[in-house]
Amino acid sequence: MNPMLLLKKYAVMTLLLLMAGVICLLQHRTTQLKHQRDTLENTGAALKQELSISRAALVSYSTRIREMQQIVWEAKDAQHKATLRTTQTQHHINKALAPEACASEPVPAAVAERLLRHASELREVGPGGATPRRPDNRLPAATSPAPHDLRRKSAME
Repeated sequence: MNPMLLLKKYAVMTLLLLMAGVICLLQHRTTQLKHQRDTLENTGAALKQELSISRAALVSYSTRIREMQQIVWEAKDAQHKATLRTTQTQHHINKALAPEACASEPVPAAVAERLLRHASELREVGPGGATPRRPDNRLPAATSPAPHDLRRKSAME
């Protein structure tokens, strides 16, 4: 046999083997790339779902924050109005009592003590939110005199 022909034959076979190897490598790499693409698509879908959940949570938290801000604003407004009413009430009381001679005199200690005791009893809330009162809707006389009694006693003292 001719050595050149033999060489050509082996060269063609080697070339065919090389081509088969390259085709196998390309197929393996294609499979790897498809797997990576699928993984990335799944990861992308999961990230989109997480992003959607995060956006919904953000909207929910933003709504809650706005609601809390509204509550705080309303509480501050109510506090401001209460302070204003208290100031106005104090002004009206001072204006009403200014012409009275007894308004500038100090309140006797016993009367002040009874008034403080009466105020603390009014602050104590009984069951059902009711203040402790007798069936005839009067406070016990020993602990809280009627307002006209206070004026009479303070004038006597």
